[in-house]
Amino acid sequence: MAKRIDDIISLDPQESFEYSGSEICGNVYDKLVNPDDEDPTRINPMLAESWSASEDGRTWTFRLRGDRRFASGAPVTAEDAAFSLQRAVILNKSPGFIIAQFGFTPENVAARIRAADDRTLIIEIAERQAPTFLLYCLSASVGGVVEKRAALSHAAGGDLGNAWLRTNSAGSGPWVVRSARASEVVMLDANPSHPQPPRARRMIIRHVADPAVQLLLLQRGDADIARDLLPEGVRAARADPRFEVLSEPKASLVHLSMNARHPALAHPEVREALRWAIDYKGIEANLVADTYRVHQAFLPVGFPAAVTDTPYRYDPARAQTLLAGAGFPDGIDLTFDHASSSPRAEIAQALQAQMRDAGIRPFEGVCKAEKGRAPDRRSGGKKARNTDKAGFRTLPGRREPAVPRFC
Repeated sequence: MAKRIDDIISLDPQESFEYSGSEICGNVYDKLVNPDDEDPTRINPMLAESWSASEDGRTWTFRLRGDRRFASGAPVTAEDAAFSLQRAVILNKSPGFIIAQFGFTPENVAARIRAADDRTLIIEIAERQAPTFLLYCLSASVGGVVEKRAALSHAAGGDLGNAWLRTNSAGSGPWVVRSARASEVVMLDANPSHPQPPRARRMIIRHVADPAVQLLLLQRGDADIARDLLPEGVRAARADPRFEVLSEPKASLVHLSMNARHPALAHPEVREALRWAIDYKGIEANLVADTYRVHQAFLPVGFPAAVTDTPYRYDPARAQTLLAGAGFPDGIDLTFDHASSSPRAEIAQALQAQMRDAGIRPFEGVCKAEKGRAPDRRSGGKKARNTDKAGFRTLPGRREPAVPRFC
């Protein structure tokens, strides 16, 4: 598989919070529950066969399946599940808040997330929450269940096996990490202990940054799968009878974050103006056709409470009026930081041209903010603190499973 994977920081499910790493973790580690691939409003059992909540909604009991095993052959137990969720809170890595937000701290998590027996997991949250909220959070990559014994056997300096798990695995999913080299390659082997083992015995994911090179590797027979083709590459692949173009939905959003501490962006009217300064349909048609769709709300399509209305359109005159009303009749200058990967780099170039027509002059910055300086605007996949989001968000597909599965 040819894919851009230089965003991978770790393959530890309690640390990974980037697209590529989370996707791999989703194929290496099973969770207690998982959204249905075809209908993400439904939560399906995964390692848990059933669950229930107390009358006050604070104590949750999960009954684990008795037939699931880790790649090592060891059975998956409630103690492994408890250890994994505790680990997320104790390590306090980037995705740890997804579990910690339910009132868990390193001091109380061992008492509040515990195994009653080999197949019974108890989770006591601080206050009643919507059941779907808790279950969706448990279905995130950070909820991946790690084999406790394997992790602790490789622990160093109280890291609960974190350093080892960055490039190794101890999961029960369909794949096992055989080797991983940063910004180079990740090699996965099929897990023979999985009830539905992959049809392929090995998956080699090679870092290929350029979509055009991915297509060339595909055409030469040096790659079986290309994951990051731009629209022209997709068209070329679709026209070639040797290839099949497969489209799978993914819960991924591309958005603009705005630094609300910036003197201009502190004005709601300015942030509103930015939303009208973007040619959403033009970007979709010319830069991300077949891979993304315009979506102007936070939750992906298919999830409960997702809003599918798209009220914003390209209207530079309206944007200029809003800027003038906020006290900026001559427009504004901003620093625009964005990732260098496709299609974000191409989208960023289009945005700069479109916004200038509305009196917004974004100067291109670096991929990451300089130390001690918050960017005025950033294009990416996650929301930064003290920011507001622009209306441009795109997502692929019609339905949004949490993680695509390699098969």
